[in-house]
Amino acid sequence: MTNLIEKFTSKAADKRVRNKTDSQTKAAAKKKTQAKKKQAEQPLEFIWLQNFLHLLVTHKVKAGLLAVLVMIFSLPMVMAKTQWLPIEKIILSGQFVQLKTDVLEKKLKPYLGKGFFSVDIKEIQASLVLQPWIAKVSVRRVWPDQINVSVEEKRAVARWDDMNLLSDRAVIFKQESSMFNHLPKVNGYREQSGELLTRYGKLQKQFSALGLQVNELNEDGKGATNLLINEQIRINLGSENNEQKIKHLLAVYKKQIQPESEHIRYIDFRYSNGFAIAWKENYLQQRAKTKKRGNRNV
Repeated sequence: MTNLIEKFTSKAADKRVRNKTDSQTKAAAKKKTQAKKKQAEQPLEFIWLQNFLHLLVTHKVKAGLLAVLVMIFSLPMVMAKTQWLPIEKIILSGQFVQLKTDVLEKKLKPYLGKGFFSVDIKEIQASLVLQPWIAKVSVRRVWPDQINVSVEEKRAVARWDDMNLLSDRAVIFKQESSMFNHLPKVNGYREQSGELLTRYGKLQKQFSALGLQVNELNEDGKGATNLLINEQIRINLGSENNEQKIKHLLAVYKKQIQPESEHIRYIDFRYSNGFAIAWKENYLQQRAKTKKRGNRNV
């Protein structure tokens, strides 16, 4: 009987020990889970900072060095969320002909006073590049309180139509072209602006050898090309063999066309074996009168 009681008592004691151990294990697991949860709720930068501090303390880093390292590594994260080190100066640079600096300065003014690290560089670039005359914007921070903004202005080399210009990089941009009548007109498919600009440059080089100016290069929906030369003569080239036609025109220009250039309305190269000349109406009337007087004298 005694043995049975002792065995029962021993089993009961073992059970109490196991229960106590299980309770302690569960409590430790719960505490660990709560610690992880609390850690997860903290901002990422402070979790990183706590881990960093623990590492330094574990390795017994001196207090002075510890303070310096903490300041260096935590300062950018703190500044990014505050207005510390406010922007005091914004330096605008670039060579401007069409751009107005007061307009650009007005767009940059709201960024004064913002934090050195928190100011949005990409936002500044996006707000400026929307200006029609701006080709490129570069923005950089200069420690500790300055932003440098470098702006590259577009250079217009041609009129595209009445409401758009063409830049030297073949970019079509919105700008009323009535103030730029001194520029040649280059027009066609928008997707081919680069090709058209290249063709214009080549043509101008060819015609300038004879002292001529190409004022317009137009390509219609069917691919037919026409030119305006010296603000006088319109040349219809058609859509085929244009290079050969240009060579033909330049070869005969001085002897056959230049002497009568002021009387020519347009030259039509849309023929397989040559070209036709359309004369101005007043010149035809004058010729008709001269011919009539000549017939009377016969």
